[in-house]
Amino acid sequence: MILEPFYIAIRSATYFMAHVGECKEITSAGNGQQKLAQYIAEARGLRAYFYFNLVRIFGPVVIHRRGCHRAGCRAQPAVQLAA
Repeated sequence: MILEPFYIAIRSATYFMAHVGECKEITSAGNGQQKLAQYIAEARGLRAYFYFNLVRIFGPVVIHRRGCHRAGCRAQPAVQLAA
């Protein structure tokens, strides 16, 4: 499917944002909270960029609000259309 690489990248960014706070190397550093906020903001920006490209190329697309974050998971997430 032509959309799959975009949604894989979106899922990866979402997974990263959900789990980056578990990394002790980041959270235990002196500026850990600042780095954590920066990494989450960068992942959010990448996710927005991938959604933007989907909308630009294909028009309205499905925005996954929540769901499975494992590769190959076919759980049905809550969705919304972006136009």
